[in-house]
Amino acid sequence: MKAFGYQALAAITGLALMSSATYAANGNLGRSSSAEVQLQAAVANLVRISRLDNLNLGEFDGSNDLSANDGFCVYRNGVANYVITATTSEGDFVLIDDNNELGYSVAISGTNISYASPLQLSNANTSSLSCNDSDNVNVEVSIASNDLLTVPAGAYAGTLTLTVAPE
Repeated sequence: MKAFGYQALAAITGLALMSSATYAANGNLGRSSSAEVQLQAAVANLVRISRLDNLNLGEFDGSNDLSANDGFCVYRNGVANYVITATTSEGDFVLIDDNNELGYSVAISGTNISYASPLQLSNANTSSLSCNDSDNVNVEVSIASNDLLTVPAGAYAGTLTLTVAPE
């Protein structure tokens, strides 16, 4: 019974405190009454990368470089500026087969980029999350034939991560 009394007292005290709350606006008593309320909203910088496909560089023929490219979509709300950064789980631009590494290069929309170095671009689509089903950015991965000649035969693989962020 005593515990119930404390709970009831706490509830009554809470109601009393709520009734003395300060409001943003109060109208005057009369035949009509009005009050102004300030409104606020926040919109974060948003970006989205989409429509990116896996790349298969093919099989080395003994003389030609290997390369593959893919177009994809980058959306940004408001303005078209953003940065794109390329990284891998391997810690560098390398494909791995057992204990062997095979280096490759990465270009974004024709510009060679370094590992984990942001590239500034200003061509994001600002009106459609899907870029209206078209591509506004391109990634190309290539391996020089000289590098392909120096590694043992095998199936080399890795994962390239492209990250976009507002500029």
